[in-house]
Amino acid sequence: MAAPEVLWYVNIGDEDSPTWQEVGASHYFYFTGPDTTTKRDSITPPTFFNFRWADELWIAESSFNNPTRCKSFMAPDNVSQNANVLRISFNTNPTTSAPVLTAYDNSSQSSVSDQMFTGGNGTVSTPWLKAIETTGNAQPSQNWILGTDATSNASTANALSSTTNAVTCATTASANSSKGFALACAIPSDAVGGTHSWAFSVRYEYE
Repeated sequence: MAAPEVLWYVNIGDEDSPTWQEVGASHYFYFTGPDTTTKRDSITPPTFFNFRWADELWIAESSFNNPTRCKSFMAPDNVSQNANVLRISFNTNPTTSAPVLTAYDNSSQSSVSDQMFTGGNGTVSTPWLKAIETTGNAQPSQNWILGTDATSNASTANALSSTTNAVTCATTASANSSKGFALACAIPSDAVGGTHSWAFSVRYEYE
């Protein structure tokens, strides 16, 4: 049996009425500050030994051209996040293992040397990128970011960094099905200025 066709989507509609926009080969994910429009709003790191959440999630082409906001994304500041944020579809054929979501700092999936994978103040030296699987419209609880609701093969629950920190889905993916995720990005007070890049990755087995 051939490998499934894997497609990535973000919700550019509302939580209750999702509009799934395919993330194509020319698209990039952008975590931004709270006032982004056609120009990225930078995320200012907090002071002292702490961290802050990225406020918004966008997809756009290189240099933030033709941006589209993921409207259902929300920072997990002591509130239950929306469930319909990221969706990975497995078309035509099933997987024989539960899909595993992770991230790297390059598209060849060979490095996690950027600071967003090594951590910093306020994140207890854990990766900045966080994720949890969501099912249907069930929102993850307020505690998911701390790992209390995690389904993970990670040494640090909910974090994304190579095979060391990754989020494993609860079940395999049947043909023409999808897996959903909530996302978050924690910016530590000692974050190095500039642009930090990453590439999401999903791993699975098939017959």
